[in-house]
Amino acid sequence: INQLVAAQSLVMENAALKAVNSPPLSRNLARMNRAIKELQETAMSLHLVSIHFTFQKMVRVARDLSAKLGKDVRLVISEEDIQLNRTLEDEISDSLMHLVNNSIDHGIEKPEIRLAAGKPAQGTVELKAFHQDGHVVIQIRDDGAGLNKDRILAKAIEKNLVPKKNRLTEKEIFNLIFTPGFSTAAKVTNISGRGVGMDVVKQNIGNLKGKIEVKTRAGQGSTFTIRLPMSPEGRRPKKQ
Repeated sequence: INQLVAAQSLVMENAALKAVNSPPLSRNLARMNRAIKELQETAMSLHLVSIHFTFQKMVRVARDLSAKLGKDVRLVISEEDIQLNRTLEDEISDSLMHLVNNSIDHGIEKPEIRLAAGKPAQGTVELKAFHQDGHVVIQIRDDGAGLNKDRILAKAIEKNLVPKKNRLTEKEIFNLIFTPGFSTAAKVTNISGRGVGMDVVKQNIGNLKGKIEVKTRAGQGSTFTIRLPMSPEGRRPKKQ
């Protein structure tokens, strides 16, 4: 299709053709241009996949992990009609899986702890996707314990990731979770504590020209927001 579009451009820019004054030829060229454009849009759509399918993959991830950890977790999905390039979908899928795992493992408390804190026994993790200012925004929100600022800072100092006398803002402290090798897990398991994960998530999203940020409130949960630039092939399809 790229070669066809290139050939079309050469034909349309040809000086000899521009000198020809023929209404029938102009109509046929316009018809050809429309046909090539439709063919190009069709070819591009074959490389797209709805974010709905990406989100549906997380349902089983959440169900299996919550059962394994003895937690009662409800995954809520809210999405607009967003189409992603297949390559982008593959790369973002891994990051979302890690973030969902993280929310359930580190964010959502055990039922008895939630009840003691006056919360419902069942925790909630919400996956949300929408368009905003030329970007695809994906949010992973949980109603868990939130990030522990003091624990994060202490662990960072222990691992020599920041100088002990450094005065960091709250935002800077929370962003330490994206530092390579950082982990607050008490023990290493196949879920957490391996010192890899959030830094890789940030790197992968950065490779896609996107950004990730975290907002959290103690006892109320955390929200991770991913912003990805909307590529032309990922725009919402036109309604017929």
